[in-house]
Amino acid sequence: MINPDKVIYRAATIFAKVDSVFALINKENYRKILAKIDAKKISRTIDYLKSYPYLKKMSHKVLNALPQKMSSVEYHVNQVIF
Repeated sequence: MINPDKVIYRAATIFAKVDSVFALINKENYRKILAKIDAKKISRTIDYLKSYPYLKKMSHKVLNALPQKMSSVEYHVNQVIF
């Protein structure tokens, strides 16, 4: 028997053009999956940073903090920077 207090209503409706199979995942597991993806991205970035000789000897803790503090900067040819 379904407990009416535990019913969660759907947040979306899916219309498929072909026969399809869908999997449901709860919020907790979804967040765990996203955390693993983020951890892999950070790990790849740390491995990349360690490929530079002057960063190779930095501790894992310091290198782990770097990607979160980094930002992308774009420079154009003949751009004067002061």
